Amino acid sequence: MESSKKTILQGVLCVGLICVIWGGYLFCMNWLDKQIVMLQDDFTWVYQVDSMEITNGELTLSGFALPLDKDATKGGFEIVLQDIHSDKQYFMKMDYEEREDVNDYFLCEYNYLQTGFVAKIKEKKVDLSENDYEVLLRIVDEERAYKTGVYLSKGKMMFANPDVYVPLEGTTGTELEKVVNQGILRVYRPDFGIYVYQYEGELYWIADSNYRFDENGDTFIEFQLTTTQIDKLPEERLANEWYWDNIGSYFTENEIFIGDDSMYRVAKKAIPKEYSIVRIWMGKYADGWVWREDTKPYYLFK
Repeated sequence: MESSKKTILQGVLCVGLICVIWGGYLFCMNWLDKQIVMLQDDFTWVYQVDSMEITNGELTLSGFALPLDKDATKGGFEIVLQDIHSDKQYFMKMDYEEREDVNDYFLCEYNYLQTGFVAKIKEKKVDLSENDYEVLLRIVDEERAYKTGVYLSKGKMMFANPDVYVPLEGTTGTELEKVVNQGILRVYRPDFGIYVYQYEGELYWIADSNYRFDENGDTFIEFQLTTTQIDKLPEERLANEWYWDNIGSYFTENEIFIGDDSMYRVAKKAIPKEYSIVRIWMGKYADGWVWREDTKPYYLFK
């Protein structure tokens, strides 16, 4: 009898030990699977958060993401929130959906139908009223996670780090009021005195008194673009094997009058509609880049 009890006890201990080992193994595998190597945008993926909603105690982010060099596959990425102060990460529950509008816009040799996402997380898991989060795009089965430049702050979506962002002043009652309040910030370079907003299909270069114009009071606006639809580029570009577009021009050619008492000089230029756009780089070039910022348009497919 004593021998039988001992055998049973050994069996229980053995089973328990196996469960502990397997549990630890699965935990470690899951932990390793969630490790992230943070990367700046290298433009191998195109992505966008279209909307943010907080309903019934749940935060929902909707949008799309696609790889540029291959067909999109359902579930090929996930959305992660990272607290910008503690670096704590929160993995959202992912649902995926087809996006015909995305596929139609970027139409090329690759299929981008399986690109839509709806990411959710319980509001109680994050503190949206007190903490600020950056939205990350993590590539499934890889360590890569891209900093998207999209932030959640005080229950709103922002396109600059809320820790450092300083809003433009003195725009109330001017033509810039709608641009700043309803537009999408694409370039934030207060170190050079320049903000660029997208509003109603146009980009607005807003230069404050610190912006270094040339001696003649003008400056050339670099405005270059890449596309998934190279065949739609202007003939001159293709003839010279320049497989990107360059629609830069002088500030004064696009300058708009804001008012005698304005704190800013403003130029605007339309975003091309003839072809898809996957990357825009802007800045000032003078025997090298004085400043440069690479970005994407905010996509409005309708």
